[in-house]
Amino acid sequence: APREIEEKPPYNLICLQSGADLFDVFNQIQDIYQDFSRLLDGSASLLECIIRGKEVREVIETGYEILNNPIMLMDTSYKVLSYKTDSRVNDEVWDDLVTKGYSSYKYVTKFKYERIIEKILKSDDPILLDTGVAEKIRRILGKIEVNGKCMGYLAILEYKQSFQSQDLKIAKLICEVISSIMKEDKWQKNAVDLMWENLIRDLLEGRVYEDAELNDRLQSCGWVPGRNMCMIC
Repeated sequence: APREIEEKPPYNLICLQSGADLFDVFNQIQDIYQDFSRLLDGSASLLECIIRGKEVREVIETGYEILNNPIMLMDTSYKVLSYKTDSRVNDEVWDDLVTKGYSSYKYVTKFKYERIIEKILKSDDPILLDTGVAEKIRRILGKIEVNGKCMGYLAILEYKQSFQSQDLKIAKLICEVISSIMKEDKWQKNAVDLMWENLIRDLLEGRVYEDAELNDRLQSCGWVPGRNMCMIC
C-alpha cells in the first residue's frame, strides 16, 4: 500500500505477514469487536442509570452485570456503601469488609503500608493492583471524586472471570456515574440506607452466620432494631 495510506488510512487497515494464519486473524478481529461492543453496551447501561435517576446500589448492580466480577463501593473511612456478588468470595479483605460493613484496623494498616490509597489518589484513572493484598486476586481500584474531593473508592475483584481489555475504562465510567449521583445532597442518607439494605439482603440469603457478625454490622450502620422486630424467611 502507498505510504500515505499506511500512515493515515481512510479506513481500518491491517498489514499481514505472508503465511499468516487467516483463521487466527479472524478470531482476533472478532475479539476486538466483541470487546468494543461490550464497552459500548456497558456505557449505555451506565448512562441509563443517570437518565433514570437510579441509586448508587443500582449502579453497582449494573457494574456487576457488565463486568461479571465482584464489585464494591466504600467511603473514605472504609465503610461499605454497596457491593454485589452472587457467591461467597474467598478473599480475606473482601470477607472482612462484607462481614463487618467496614474495614478492620488490620487491613487499613496494610492499605497504608502498601500505599494503595496513595496510588489511587494520584491516578486520574482506576488502577490495576496485583501485589500485596492483591497478590492472589488482582483487583481494579478507582476513586469517586466530587468537586475535586475524594468521596469513596471502587473495588473490582478478578474472581469469576479474567479481566478484559476494556474493564479499566468501564471501571472509570462506573466511578463517573457514581460521582454524578454523589453530587446530590441526599446521597449521604442513601449511603446508610444501602448498608441496611445489604444487611437485610444477606440475612434473607443466609450469608450472615454468627451473632457476632450480625452485631458488628448493626453497629457499623448505626441500626438499633426494635425490641419486637423479627425476620421471617
